Amino acid sequence: MKAFQKLNVWITKVFGTISLAFVALMTITIVIQVFYRYVLNTGLVWTDETARFLNIWVCMLGAAILVFDDAHIKVSLIEDTWAFLRRPFQLLQRILILVYSLFMLYLAIDCLTLPAASADSPAMKAPMMLVYIVYPLFGAAAVIHSVWRVLVWFKPEYDLVATEALEGEEAAE
Repeated sequence: MKAFQKLNVWITKVFGTISLAFVALMTITIVIQVFYRYVLNTGLVWTDETARFLNIWVCMLGAAILVFDDAHIKVSLIEDTWAFLRRPFQLLQRILILVYSLFMLYLAIDCLTLPAASADSPAMKAPMMLVYIVYPLFGAAAVIHSVWRVLVWFKPEYDLVATEALEGEEAAE
């Protein structure tokens, strides 16, 4: 269980670091685009596409992190109305997220075989595989995090340890 916990924390740290770097790159790209368009009265072909691709990566990696943090949007009407259903409903939510994550992983792997995955992007002529590869990464991480969330439901003390591990590693940096 400890090794699985460390794997989840590691995936979350790596995805968070990549997301942070990509947000910075996306910001720089958009600033360059605005500068060229409004100051130099010309446009760059690659900036819009680059920002869009980086945004896809940030969204998908961030969604996987939210699964680990158990922070996705939830409908809490049942939990709030009938407190005795809170724990069973949490388990049901986590199992549904696991099923959805498995489905996403299956579709993502299937997506890599599409002809579009081997094509080049229109503006930059970069391989679209660079964009599509994030979907299986998200699917695999979401499955791992979802399994973790289901296990933590049965052993809640591990959830506190994971939170402390993340906070402790961030404080050490």
